[in-house]
Amino acid sequence: MRKKVVVLGIVLIFLTTSLIFNNKEQYDKNTQKSKILSSSNGIHQETFVFGIRTFPQDIDPHSASGHNSFNVINQVCERLYAYNTSDPGLEILPQLASDFGIWEINPDGTANYTISLKSGILFHDGMPFNATAVKWSFDRLKYFIENGFCPFVDIYRYYDTDSSSFKYIINRTEVLNENTIRFILNKPYVVFEGLLTFSGSSILSPLSTPPTEEIDIATGELVSTGPFVYDGNEFGVEIVFHAFEQYWNGKADIEEMVFSVISDTILRRQALLNGDVHFLDNIDSSNIPLFEADPNVVLIDEGKTDFTIRYLGMNNNQINSTFREAISTAINYSYILDELLEGRGKRLKSPIPEGWPYADDSLQVAIYNLSHARYIMTTMGFGVGFTTDAQWQAATFATFNYTYVTTNTFTSKIFPLLKVNLSLIGIDVVDAGVSSIDWLNRLLEIGGYTRDYLQLYWTGWIVEYLDPNIILNPLFTNRTRSYNDCQYNGYLSAMEAGRDPFDVFDNVQLLMEAAWIETDGMAKNAMYQRIQQLLVEEDMPWAFGFVRNLTHAHSVELTGFHQNGLNILYFYSCNWSKYYPNVDIYIDDINPKFNWSKTALENDWCTGSGTWEDPYIIQDLIFDNQSKLGYIYIENSNVYFQVKNCTFYGSLNGITLLNVNNSQIFNNTLWGSDLISQHGIRLSLSNNNTVYDCSINGTQFGIQLMESNYSRIFENNIQNCSFCGIASMSSSYNLIADNYLLRNNYGIFDTDGFNITIRENTVDGSLFYGIGASVSKNDTIIRNIVVRSEYMAITLYSSNNTLIQYNNLSNNIGYGMGIYGSIYGESDNNQVSYNKISDNTDIGIALNNITSNNLFFNNELLNNSLNAQDNGILNLWDNGAIGNSWDDYLGTDVDDDGIGDVPYSIDGEANSFDNYPIFDDGPDEIPVISIYNPENDDVFGKNAPPFNILIETYNLDSSWYTLDGGITNISITGFTGTINQDEWNKFNSETITIRFYANNSKGFLGFSEITVYKDITDPEITVNNPEVGETFEASPPIYDITVNEENLDTIWYTLDDGATNITISENTGIIDETAWDSQPNGYITIRFYANDTLGNVGASSPVIITKDAPQTPPGNIFAIFLLFIIIGAAAAIGVILFLLYRKFRT
Repeated sequence: MRKKVVVLGIVLIFLTTSLIFNNKEQYDKNTQKSKILSSSNGIHQETFVFGIRTFPQDIDPHSASGHNSFNVINQVCERLYAYNTSDPGLEILPQLASDFGIWEINPDGTANYTISLKSGILFHDGMPFNATAVKWSFDRLKYFIENGFCPFVDIYRYYDTDSSSFKYIINRTEVLNENTIRFILNKPYVVFEGLLTFSGSSILSPLSTPPTEEIDIATGELVSTGPFVYDGNEFGVEIVFHAFEQYWNGKADIEEMVFSVISDTILRRQALLNGDVHFLDNIDSSNIPLFEADPNVVLIDEGKTDFTIRYLGMNNNQINSTFREAISTAINYSYILDELLEGRGKRLKSPIPEGWPYADDSLQVAIYNLSHARYIMTTMGFGVGFTTDAQWQAATFATFNYTYVTTNTFTSKIFPLLKVNLSLIGIDVVDAGVSSIDWLNRLLEIGGYTRDYLQLYWTGWIVEYLDPNIILNPLFTNRTRSYNDCQYNGYLSAMEAGRDPFDVFDNVQLLMEAAWIETDGMAKNAMYQRIQQLLVEEDMPWAFGFVRNLTHAHSVELTGFHQNGLNILYFYSCNWSKYYPNVDIYIDDINPKFNWSKTALENDWCTGSGTWEDPYIIQDLIFDNQSKLGYIYIENSNVYFQVKNCTFYGSLNGITLLNVNNSQIFNNTLWGSDLISQHGIRLSLSNNNTVYDCSINGTQFGIQLMESNYSRIFENNIQNCSFCGIASMSSSYNLIADNYLLRNNYGIFDTDGFNITIRENTVDGSLFYGIGASVSKNDTIIRNIVVRSEYMAITLYSSNNTLIQYNNLSNNIGYGMGIYGSIYGESDNNQVSYNKISDNTDIGIALNNITSNNLFFNNELLNNSLNAQDNGILNLWDNGAIGNSWDDYLGTDVDDDGIGDVPYSIDGEANSFDNYPIFDDGPDEIPVISIYNPENDDVFGKNAPPFNILIETYNLDSSWYTLDGGITNISITGFTGTINQDEWNKFNSETITIRFYANNSKGFLGFSEITVYKDITDPEITVNNPEVGETFEASPPIYDITVNEENLDTIWYTLDDGATNITISENTGIIDETAWDSQPNGYITIRFYANDTLGNVGASSPVIITKDAPQTPPGNIFAIFLLFIIIGAAAAIGVILFLLYRKFRT
């Protein structure tokens, strides 16, 4: 039975990139009605999306197998009884039945089970549900069983020991009336209600279901009475449902539902984190921390385990019970539970899992006990006298193959465990990995294969309802081949163990058949306890493995989901509160309510007709309603349109394009909010679009492309994005060029891309990566400037055939470039050339141990803490003619061909070499030094002079100068500066020789010198006239001085101790008359000063003379006399004017 083969594995998660970057849009063009946003006054519920790994194999309940098939059927179909999934004990409740049935035991040993049905129930096609439909459905099931359509035939039959033949549990059904159905059973089956909960017991509509043919998964209709209507599927992509309006128990809260296939673990995880899907089951343990940290995700990880059993099967025909016991006790189960399952599982102690009726967990299941395992081997004569591990490992007492599916991560990891564990008891395990098809062929004995091809193998068994018989009988019966993959035989095992094969309590086969028909509870329990004891403690047909923890994760908007051991997923009980909120502009060009023509007709902010010559244009708008979750959302558009000159403030999303082609987005400004803004501009499933000249600040993603091809992203300014400035995901042939990105977490990142060109961008201050590519192929990263990244400038993860050229990667706080492989593949066949990688605080170029065949040449590496580290395989650091330039290369270039004479050794485990390092140690010439300043015979004073020189040489090593013939050398690092003042101060007024030296890396020494004069002598001044003691009257005296100074600059004198200085140009003259007159009679001190051009100042001795000028009469008598004349004249004029006034008046 196909559904019984459990694919077990651990899928590791690639943590660096795809945290952030694979938030893939799950979108269906054919079910677009679920995507319609709200009108201005309303909201619409978002379609609930369940991300499934694989598409179901079939959907017909009477022939379906597999977990994904059951998940579809459980939403649509109903049975007479169902498990209460909200009850930890999985209580059985009536579903279409109105109550539990009534048992009757007939004289001939048959039994009747009569059920009353609920009334008023409709099938999805409108047909009433009644007893006729129940009988029709079970008749159809019987037809499928008898004609080989049904893969679970053993669930509905048993081996009748009285007739030594197989019989069906259900003999027939009878309609007593429209609301009553009777089942006639060939034997009383005490868990019959459990059988009626199984999906194969679903009731289908006779009106819509073919009676003798399977429902075609591509074109058929699945019609029952359940809470959801099956709308069809896009094969291999998705299954679509909607809530049944007339459901008898009330309409489901989830209105639209899609099961979307996302086979890639990373994309499935990211889809939930990004809100593109809303439910995941069987969570990989590596994803759990991510889901726990996301406030929008609810992780259900309560420690509950499922009922799916996993075990190491052993071919009982080829491996006897003694070997099986040795193998069972040689396996390190703790490693499986703690390392492979990361603690998220529990040891299986019986074929009946814990929590089931009749399960016995007290049995002494085999545990890891190497001493006991070796003792068992010695009972067969193997390893007698061995005392060391080496002796056991060197011996080969038996060889068994281990068959597994090579693409299954978990079962693949079991092989090395068995290889090591069993070698310690002298058993060699041979790798027999096969494809999944070949595995099924062996397991199910198809195409000429038999189970004898299998010796050791890891597999499992999914259960449908809580009856031990559905585990024990298929897996251990020898009446048929069934699913007894280990080929266990109750009779042979009893004889091998020395038990009586014809004693019911010593033969598992007889015990299973007796327990099936036993109606006494205590007797049945005793039989199942004995079965488990024989299988677990004596016969050991398997090495009992584990059951997994149940882990689910879903959107916070989903409530009411309940885990259960049968892992039944039933979404009717859930509440779903995620709706499409309103946005300012919503356009869906396949929806008449929201298409372009209607938008342009009704809004003056939209013009055009959608052609190349006359595109639709949205322009000059300001969006600032920060309560909105988006501003512009456009989908399903192929016309030409532009969005330009708009400004956006603080929404969750700025511009979103979904399934859009032929757009131009330019000259827009988008300001995000640190708390809510997800993306500035987002393109999903969209091609041939252009985004340029936009300014984006403070969003999570600046510009985001998902499954979008042939797009051009250029000349944008993107800053302060908390995730990534520009992200290209699962896209091809996009151009990202001439953008400026500042202080983003990631600058530019491509994941799962093909042929993406990242060209001539400036990426500054990224908090993590500047430019990166993950799981990408054929990308080109060229002529970019990446500086000040806080972890790495350029990185490749599991990416191939990338061309990285002419980039400048400098001043990064960390790595210049990192190339890494991962579990998703090596990074190989990448070419890195003509790049400058400098001044990075960690490694210039780093490669991990999963890289190979990468080529590096013509790169310049300098001033990095470590220029390169290679831990990979067969990476090439030259192209056979030229390698790279290394600033720490210590070799020579004797032949002056520009290539170092010895290879450059690359740090790392690979022991790689650059065989042709670029290196030129220059010609065999001494350095030439030109001194431009000072010049010969220049004169300087107390301050040290500046210098300006030029040194011409190849690979200058050091330079210095001396003032004292080499006693003291002063190093210099530049060509300009000032002579050391302390050294200059050592000299008096004298001639000084300044000699400059330089040497190069070849050891050649050159020098050049000049001579200057240091003058620190003050000018000498002699006052010839006046003489000390002379007396002068009103006229100022004549002066006559002598100044002794070759570099005379200025002469001046003062009469008032410097309060007033009078500059003179001649050595003889007359004291300034104004200054003289301002001095009172008495003693006057005259002092002359002079400085030279170097700043030296000299002063004369003071000359004290006497001023004795005559006194002038008081000047205010005349002023008083003049005042009286003016007053008299004014009075006379007043009298005359008064007399004239009186005369003319009369």
